Amino acid sequence: MNKVAIILAEGRGEAIHLREDASLNLLQSALLARDLIEGGWRVQIRVIIDPGQSIEEYSLLCHAEDEEILSYRLRVAEAGDRRAARHAVVREIRERNLAFAITADAAGTVRIEERLFFAAFLARIAAVNPAVLAVVQAIDHPLVDRRGIDAYEELLHAHLGRPYIDLEEAIARWTIRRCLGQLAAEVPVTAVSRADEHAAAWLSDSLSAEIISNDLASKERGEGDDFRSRLIGLFTTVQDPSESLPYFNSPTSCRREHGKVRIIPRDRFDLLSLKHSERMSFDQFRQLIAAQNAGTPGRPLALKYPYAARFISHSIAREAAALAADGAVQVIFVEGIEGSTNGGTGDLVDLELREALTVLGVPYRRVLAARGTRQLLPNSPGGLPLIVDRLWPGIDSTFVAGFDRSSLVRQITDPVGV
Repeated sequence: MNKVAIILAEGRGEAIHLREDASLNLLQSALLARDLIEGGWRVQIRVIIDPGQSIEEYSLLCHAEDEEILSYRLRVAEAGDRRAARHAVVREIRERNLAFAITADAAGTVRIEERLFFAAFLARIAAVNPAVLAVVQAIDHPLVDRRGIDAYEELLHAHLGRPYIDLEEAIARWTIRRCLGQLAAEVPVTAVSRADEHAAAWLSDSLSAEIISNDLASKERGEGDDFRSRLIGLFTTVQDPSESLPYFNSPTSCRREHGKVRIIPRDRFDLLSLKHSERMSFDQFRQLIAAQNAGTPGRPLALKYPYAARFISHSIAREAAALAADGAVQVIFVEGIEGSTNGGTGDLVDLELREALTVLGVPYRRVLAARGTRQLLPNSPGGLPLIVDRLWPGIDSTFVAGFDRSSLVRQITDPVGV
């Protein structure tokens, strides 16, 4: 009997910071893949990365102390020249924490302000930062194997001049293959949350276009009145009066407000003091989307949550439906840590997957790391190659209590999991 398991794994941030959930989830995915292969299943791993969120915010500032965040915020808010202050703060965050320098590549379609935070899919790796690598090499932590610096640095140098998202995907692939050893050749590993050509191409994908069209129609009719129901899962460039070039980052809020689309520049931790806001009609907003899909964008748009969650989950459901025609198929979502999952990202993917796969009759299970396991990880800049060899031998102990890995191997006709 043909049996295929799709493992959807969290992979965001593991190229940059050693405390990311993905450090656990990717290795858990590799262990489950090994179990399934030994049980007669074919396995494919699909990895979630985040092209929209800036590198500094998602994988550095998320783990910073509150006092550090406040210090950055006040330096900008209280500065006589806020523009110069925000550029200086962003530069400092990068130089102190990123093992590489980045530049913005807008594929010739638009210029953005790269001295501010910007969407990761526009980032290219410009150089290796030896000062941060020296700090990484000096980390004193039980999970850090200093010999891993060679593999990490090799991956960085191999991606000079290439998109940052390529590095994120490459480290996920490198990690899973290293854990699987000889079985690695049997497991394709690809990203589900990026378009083949460019993240902006998501809008023209038939699935994405349907998600956007249906939701904008619902928003225009005024359905729902809570914040989430008013949120539009796209972001675009915003021209703040104090900046000479546009700002482009996924925390920027597009939402329905008084029958129009309101666009507000935001950074995740409110460091930049950007104040501009604009409103446009739904028809004007649709014209921006149509122009981009026609190859003549007036200003770029890209997916963010909640649209990204729907795109990811429905893409996996579409794959599962095609595979189910030839035999048994199951989907396993490996994401997050018990008690600290994100309601707007992983939990939303889980909800959408559960609904779509229930309709298809495809067995489904979400797998989490145990509560508190993040505390095992070093809170430091760096990449997963530094800890994978010491994390892997004990990865079986990081699953939530009571989780039976063998149940996934036996899963063929059981109902959709919980």
